[in-house]
Amino acid sequence: MDFNIFGTALTPLRKAFAASYLKHEFSSAADVRDRLYLTSKEIIEGNLVRFQGFLDRISELVLLKNLPLHVEVRVAKSGEIFPIEFNPMRFAGWCTTDLAYYAYGINVYECFWQQREPDWKHRWDPL
Repeated sequence: MDFNIFGTALTPLRKAFAASYLKHEFSSAADVRDRLYLTSKEIIEGNLVRFQGFLDRISELVLLKNLPLHVEVRVAKSGEIFPIEFNPMRFAGWCTTDLAYYAYGINVYECFWQQREPDWKHRWDPL
């Protein structure tokens, strides 16, 4: 199972956060075609803690700040996270900005420029 942690930002204090979480599954281990992205409350809540821990560890190891990133990882059946891609050129690319906005009302560009991490705990509260 692969996950894209889109809209990932390293802030001036090198705190990493993600403004969008998308999942895509493949037909086999050899399949790497990006065909369908999924997001939901269950996908985000079920992975938020482990992905934030992964991003926190990366921000400790990498001496970068003020950097928007596209992060793609693969999660093994054991739960271990394997990084596939860290790419500033794909920050919020391939229509994922639209997915984040229409799925849960988050503008990933604003999150980065304003250094505002989404409040995932209250994101699902009724308006």
